[in-house]
Amino acid sequence: MHRLVSPPVLVQLRKLDTNRQSGKNIALAEICKFVPQFYRAFDDKLANPEKEWKEHNTWFVKQTGVLVKLSKRDVV
Repeated sequence: MHRLVSPPVLVQLRKLDTNRQSGKNIALAEICKFVPQFYRAFDDKLANPEKEWKEHNTWFVKQTGVLVKLSKRDVV
């Protein structure tokens, strides 16, 4: 009986999957830390609230024409 994938290759594939999972978790943690800190430091307002956004729906919905003015807050 022949094996399609040898055991050392399976171990390497499992390590790749584990590394990918930990990288994903680290990225999510960084995003969860960045977004609140960003909104803590800046206020945002639409540059032109009357202007309509353009949306392009493929796999994800992508908005264009959304201009935002940022102003720095006084962070304590």
